[in-house]
Amino acid sequence: MSATSPLTSGWRRWLPGARAGVIGVPYLWLLLFFAIPFLIVLKISFAKMAVAMPPYTSIVEYVDSAFTINLNLGNYTQLFTDSQYVVAYLSSIKIALISTLLTLLIGYPMAYVIARMSPSARNIAMMLVVLPSWTSFLIRVYAWIGILDSNGLINRTLMGMGLIDEPLRILYTPVAATSASSTATCRSWCCRCTPTWSSLTIACWRRPTTSARGRGRRS
Repeated sequence: MSATSPLTSGWRRWLPGARAGVIGVPYLWLLLFFAIPFLIVLKISFAKMAVAMPPYTSIVEYVDSAFTINLNLGNYTQLFTDSQYVVAYLSSIKIALISTLLTLLIGYPMAYVIARMSPSARNIAMMLVVLPSWTSFLIRVYAWIGILDSNGLINRTLMGMGLIDEPLRILYTPVAATSASSTATCRSWCCRCTPTWSSLTIACWRRPTTSARGRGRRS
């Protein structure tokens, strides 16, 4: 047997194990593609616009053998003083609340019905729920544009049935935003609630059977 040198054992002590390596890959992904871009945007938010490359001023400068920090709070002040941003913020909250309510009203019964199905039918139903997620998010957005456009599926159907004389303006409205966000979150809500409903349903089915057997033994 070959003896391990102290230098090799010291390096192995600091090397991450297999478990740490597997866990560290998602964290490295989040660090590179979420945390670092977020910090860059946060830095830009405290800078001023400039006709240069990059098109914003530096917040840290080295002048006269000293570092100076120049923070511009005007961007954050404008968020609360400009009515355009306030209206957009309140409109976003309103759309989010309505989308959440619609998700509960649609996804909750859907998950309950799927959970009450037989295992084979449940797998097929869950596949139909997950199947649209295999397509790109951009393609699903373009599909909504084709449905809600003035020359889209809804307007052509209504005009063909004689219910309207001219196309309705549905696209680029809160109705369109609420519809798109509700369908996107409803799918994930259904996928999360269906296993819970299935386990609860199985537990509810087993309890009466167990109690019935207990009563039969007592008699």
